[in-house]
Amino acid sequence: MALGSRFLSVLLLLFLLECGRKPLAEFHGKWTAPHGLQFEPCGTAERWSVTLESTVPVETSMVFVQKGAESLVPAVTDTQQPPPVMFAVVRGETSSVRRSSGNSSRQLAVHDIVELRTFKTGDCP
Repeated sequence: MALGSRFLSVLLLLFLLECGRKPLAEFHGKWTAPHGLQFEPCGTAERWSVTLESTVPVETSMVFVQKGAESLVPAVTDTQQPPPVMFAVVRGETSSVRRSSGNSSRQLAVHDIVELRTFKTGDCP
């Protein structure tokens, strides 16, 4: 009997924790990767830097190029085409990051990618 009530208590606790979580916001916009992952929400000219949560599967269409000595990805040469602009619908959380220059920028932590495809005219109003 004690094992059954313990099991129910754990289930109830997990249910309450899950219900207490704030739902993730959904963002629609342009997904670019010329100098690291960036996201430009529809209707704005802002560019947010992107981090992918460890649970997000990485697809080849999301590959980006980093420049720098510590980069594991080779730099793009002048003869290579830049990666295409993608349209993305993602769920995640944003936060503000203050840079050393005093400017602040927004960071998008992506928890789930709902849609990722080549950007078409009319995707973002």
